[in-house]
Amino acid sequence: MLRDDFDLRLTNELIETYLKIAYGIKPGCWLDAEKGLLQENTLYPKLKQMINDGNINDAEDILYEYANPINPDILKVGLFFYYDLNRMADAELEAADFTRDEVKEGVQELLKIYDQENFGTIFR
Repeated sequence: MLRDDFDLRLTNELIETYLKIAYGIKPGCWLDAEKGLLQENTLYPKLKQMINDGNINDAEDILYEYANPINPDILKVGLFFYYDLNRMADAELEAADFTRDEVKEGVQELLKIYDQENFGTIFR
């Protein structure tokens, strides 16, 4: 239980730190940045709706279809996606056939696609 809580916080810290360094999104501006993504990006609202519908695995598949180092905006979308998942209760994730470990692994894989996997190693 304690380890799960630590992993949850560590994953949140990784995402928050990367968004702050790479995109200048400060913790106090988090909601504004998310609202901006909802308004300017068609992928993020779709993924968010799929999370709400319990279709997390399908949403993740769609995210990876779009993930491409040429488009860094998808990295930002993906980090918000995993942050949303990481805020869910374990029971909610399990009901959608997803785990906390998959959230952590997803963040690491996304960073790897964008050649940023070394960033994640400072949080291991």
